[in-house]
Amino acid sequence: MTNSKQKTVVDSIIEFMKENQYFIGNDLYKFLKQAKEMEKEQQEKLSASWAKSREQTREAAMHIGFTRGFMSGIDCYEDYYEELNRTQLEEDEFTRNYITDRFEEN
Repeated sequence: MTNSKQKTVVDSIIEFMKENQYFIGNDLYKFLKQAKEMEKEQQEKLSASWAKSREQTREAAMHIGFTRGFMSGIDCYEDYYEELNRTQLEEDEFTRNYITDRFEEN
């Protein structure tokens, strides 16, 4: 298996310019250095942007999950007391049955 490095856009441009003799001597090396620095800065900015976006997505997902869990808890609370009011069972026995039934649903 070969491990060949993929050319960047800057590398391709430099290669094209070399082949077509756009630069002579030190001009090529100055241009290459500037182009590589610009490419590196752009990659760092893009990477930082992706990281920030990923963090924002995680935070939003956490809030959604918390809200869903909270709403589920409220629904369960309301359902529990509605059913408790309709039963003739004692609260301890009803609670055991209610928890078992809820657990088996999921």
